[in-house]
This record gives sequence, structure tokens and C-alpha cells, in this order.
Amino acid sequence: MSRNPSDQKAYQQFSAANDNDRQAGELALAAALRAIALEPKAPEAYLQAAAVYDHWNRPEPSKEILLRCIEHCPKSHDAHLMLAKTYRQLHELDHFNATIERCLELQPGSPAALNERATLERNQNNRSINICFYGLNRSLSRTINSINKHLFEALKSNNVQYTVFGAFANIDSFSNTRSNEFNANAESNAEQLIDFESCTYIDQETTDLRVPWERVFQFGDLYNEINSDADFHLKNSTTKNIFRSLFLLKSSYALVPSKLSHRPTIFLRPDLEILN
Repeated sequence: MSRNPSDQKAYQQFSAANDNDRQAGELALAAALRAIALEPKAPEAYLQAAAVYDHWNRPEPSKEILLRCIEHCPKSHDAHLMLAKTYRQLHELDHFNATIERCLELQPGSPAALNERATLERNQNNRSINICFYGLNRSLSRTINSINKHLFEALKSNNVQYTVFGAFANIDSFSNTRSNEFNANAESNAEQLIDFESCTYIDQETTDLRVPWERVFQFGDLYNEINSDADFHLKNSTTKNIFRSLFLLKSSYALVPSKLSHRPTIFLRPDLEILN
């Protein structure tokens, strides 16, 4: 170690090299605390000190040192992540959730933060999922009983928590030759029948304008409905419906906030009856 008592980096390196056994841990802690005193805005020494306390199974002083770190280094993702782990040890779940949220603000989609949240849910035996409904609401009024029975009630009876999202086509009427539907009307009752966390309606005309249909059909149409450039304007197209459906599926998942993105997700259409 440097002979210079003001060499913060030397104390930090010494601390990192001596955090295994008890005696070495004490030396590492002393070196980390000295490094903090010399440079209070460098997060590494705080993290090393907290790691020593964690190794000794002392979450309270670990929490204190990490809170000091965040006071001086508010943008340190690693400090927030280690603090979240400490809150989990202490069963301070409100603080845990807030700290994980801050981790994800500092580093969106942080795998470590999402894994930490998943670890808490596993430890609590708190199974949670997302449910995303998407597509054209043809007949939810007829399928809702089966959805309630075989999905929502089944999940509740198995102690599985869920959050529901929905993205539906906004359209006045539709026709589908394959299903013998002509000038049919979509239902507008989704939010009355299902308790959504978030639900959106997307104008189908706007969706169609975003898709380069000339590229989609440049090699022909498997369903022989769009056979030339002159047919691009036709709305009744199975291929177009596939693209529309996939766009709505993506839109439904886009409603899931990052704090829930680690969960498994079920994707469902509202017009399908669940048999068992």
C-alpha cells in the first residue's frame, strides 16, 4: 500500500484485496472507510465497506454506509442495487421496491435489478404474471364467462397474482370471408367486463397506413386475396389481419411497465372461448 496517507485509490485497492476472512475483512473495512474519508464522492469504497458488512451478515451498518454513498453519489446504480438487497434482508419491502425502481430509472431494463425483484417474489412464494389481451373484440360478451372461470378464478385459486393489459382495434365494422363475417360490428365492452391495469384502442386505419403493404405482398398472397397493386386498398384480407393482430399484440405488451417486465406473460385474444 502507498506510504502516502492521502492516497485514496491505494486504500480502495487494499480494501478490495482483503475482504475474505474476519481479520482481512477488518483491514478491508478500515481501508474502505479511510478511502471514503479521503474521497466521499467515489462509490467504490462505500460498496467495498458494505460488502464487508454483508459478509459479516450485518445488514444495518451496510444499509447506513450505502445510504451515505447514495447521498454523495445519487446516480450510482450499483449502490442502489446493493441497498435493495440489504432492504430485502431487512424485510423493508417498501424501501426495497422504491430502491429497485430507482435502479431501473438509472439503468432501464437492468437485469440485476429485475433479477433481484424476481428473487424477492420467489422468496415470498408470490407468483405473479401479466395477462395481455389483444386484437379485435368480436365477442367478449360471449367468451367472458369462460375467461373468468378458467383464467382469472383459476389463477386466484392457485395464489397467482396477475395484472391485465389490453390493446384492441378501434374499427366501426369489419368483414372476414374466411369466418363468414360481413359488415360486423366490434364490441366496445372490454373495460366493463375486465379489470385492466391499462387498456388502449388503436385505430386500424392508422395501423394500415404504417405497414408497407407493397413489400408484404411483393411475392404474392398465400390466401389469394391481394393479387395486384390495385388490391392493396382492400380491407378484407387474411394476411392484413395477421399483421394487424401482431401489431396489437406488440402494443399490448408495450403497456407493461418495466417493473413488471420480468414476469411471465400470457397473451390472449378476447374472442376465444377457454374450454378448460
